[in-house]
Amino acid sequence: MKPSQRRIPPNSQVTWTVTVTNDGQVPVQAVEVTDAAGTQLTPSFDLDVGAHHRIKFSNHYGDRGGKMTIAALGRTDDDALVAVEGVGRVSVRQPAVRPQPAATPSATPLLKVWENTRKPVSSRPPAQFTARPQPAESLDLTQFRTALRQVKHTAKLGDATVNRFIRLIGEGEHHYRIATNRTARPRHWERQVVDWVAEVASVRSGDVIMVRLEPPSPGEIVENIDTLAAEVASATAVRIPTNEFPRTLPGA
Repeated sequence: MKPSQRRIPPNSQVTWTVTVTNDGQVPVQAVEVTDAAGTQLTPSFDLDVGAHHRIKFSNHYGDRGGKMTIAALGRTDDDALVAVEGVGRVSVRQPAVRPQPAATPSATPLLKVWENTRKPVSSRPPAQFTARPQPAESLDLTQFRTALRQVKHTAKLGDATVNRFIRLIGEGEHHYRIATNRTARPRHWERQVVDWVAEVASVRSGDVIMVRLEPPSPGEIVENIDTLAAEVASATAVRIPTNEFPRTLPGA
């Protein structure tokens, strides 16, 4: 899959082209192509061995880019589920900020210059020391990843709810890596992770959504992943373990 443009100005429309190819050994029927929200992008179709099907759709971007995740699900003649996922990204060019012109220094009286030569004053600002983040220990998510793949393979065709849970859990792992200094912190991450917490809070119908406007701690991110894992277990009977996520930073 690929976008018509990878870097775009704000408030632009991007056309995505997705090609689904059957490179297996058996035909696949009733293939459905959906986005991360579970919206079906084209009527279902069949694919013979070696055949491909191409679709196009458009998406509007404001002042933020984002990741586009597309899933294709179909079944073989013996009713075996076949699934594949594609990911692409689009970034929005931010307007350049013009630097402010430097102030013109005023003339200094001769007497003042003489006094300054007698009593030199350092123009250097006082030294500031910033604590460096502790290097994060390696993160082994073998059990977590295995269970998440199982959910993807057992999901029913067109199940928008489960597909949403899968997307939110994947985003939660990404936010956890950023919060624990395992991944570089991108621009506007604080706003993105707060939006993610708000969407997780809306998963349980009937709950009153109250979300803080500050980034969550690593432990709070894992608690939100726990919430999603419980919803997945209720919908698919697959348990996603989260005990492999350390809930505090080293030395905390």
